[in-house]
Amino acid sequence: MNLDSLKPRKLLSLGRYDLPHVGDLSQPYFVTIGCSFTAGNFLEYKDTWSHKLSHKIDMEHVNLAMGGSSMDYQYNTLTRAQKILKDARFMVWMHTYPTRYHLNFLRYFIGDLLARRGMGGDLSYSQKSLEKIKRFTELTKDMKVLHTNAWGYDNKTKIVLEKIIIKSFNF
Repeated sequence: MNLDSLKPRKLLSLGRYDLPHVGDLSQPYFVTIGCSFTAGNFLEYKDTWSHKLSHKIDMEHVNLAMGGSSMDYQYNTLTRAQKILKDARFMVWMHTYPTRYHLNFLRYFIGDLLARRGMGGDLSYSQKSLEKIKRFTELTKDMKVLHTNAWGYDNKTKIVLEKIIIKSFNF
């Protein structure tokens, strides 16, 4: 299992950053993907939501989050993780701001951290953000992925998500 390919690239692809957490993969485990809330930036590992979830359900986990990452980066990480971490029971994808994006064509040169753009922004309803969320939920609808959101959408966005995206899936 090559976890190195899941680590964020450094400048000029000269190495990679460490992952926030890799548990004992000989035990049942799940995967978390997201931005700084999932990575646990500025927190001790024991205080992160992913550790608390891991403890609560008595499973190990692999945290593939990167602070400031975009949904595009997160989806790319998720699809690569599915090929490498085949024994994961499920994945939890905590979406970041839909307004964030990555300059994917430059990430091999300037690294994943410097390729980040659109740092946060407005979470109020916009058709463009809704389409992005819808696209990624549709791309993962046949995967064992639980989608959630760290930042909290406004009420209009929540209603639209419920009526358009959630109701389109057969649970």
